[in-house]
Amino acid sequence: GLGGAWRAWVTVSASGVGGGVVGGSGVVLAPARRAGRIGLRGAVGNVARGGALDGGTRRWLSGLIVAEIAIAAVLLVGSLSLTEYFRAIVRQPWGFTTEHRLVWHAMFAERLFPTPEERLRAIDRTLEEVRALPGVRSVTVTAPAPMDASWDTIPLAPEGSHPPEPSGVFYAYLRATGPGYFTTMGQRLVQGREFTPNDRPGSPPVCMVNEAFAHRFWPNENPIGKRNKEGSIDGKQPWLTVVGLKNEKKAVADTGDGEVMGTVAV
Repeated sequence: GLGGAWRAWVTVSASGVGGGVVGGSGVVLAPARRAGRIGLRGAVGNVARGGALDGGTRRWLSGLIVAEIAIAAVLLVGSLSLTEYFRAIVRQPWGFTTEHRLVWHAMFAERLFPTPEERLRAIDRTLEEVRALPGVRSVTVTAPAPMDASWDTIPLAPEGSHPPEPSGVFYAYLRATGPGYFTTMGQRLVQGREFTPNDRPGSPPVCMVNEAFAHRFWPNENPIGKRNKEGSIDGKQPWLTVVGLKNEKKAVADTGDGEVMGTVAV
């Protein structure tokens, strides 16, 4: 929706500016041809000597003023429209709370933490240290940042669905979240639970889905307990059991991602 609104504004603005410039060019260039015949340099010199301008020169100057006013009006309207557009974006709810939240980026290089287990332990230590700071109520981890669209899509075969051929899968945005993410971000859980410290490697694989995903594949059904197969239905990946249904949230997405069925959090 954001991308569409921006394109619509650019199209309207570009059309308005283009019309003003083209219209203004007609006002300016047509008298300019006559000005060439009467000699602009002579007219300016005549004014400098205290002489009066003839009718053709006065009309040319009046047309130039009208064109400048028209272009200024178009630019003013465009700037006001742009201001209202960004104000509307700021006022729109994102689906999670932004007040009193701090987000920062951290990298755990494979050179320092060569195995997934070591990286997970480093993340846990970092969260514990931040959690112990004065004034911190809760802390969690996610990838990507809350306002960004997911970097990756995940191929899935939801239970009971009929994926299209020849791919044999549907695609959803993938978001990795730590325990307590939705509570920390103030994002509403519609049903079920969020991830806990017990949802770790070696435990039964679980996931959460958003409302769009649930309505697409399990309309009028309880999504809790439903399963998603990563990859095709006959693949070797384990089933992911849905443990939570989360509300919709806005994100700055890429319109080139194609048909995406929703968001799956793991």
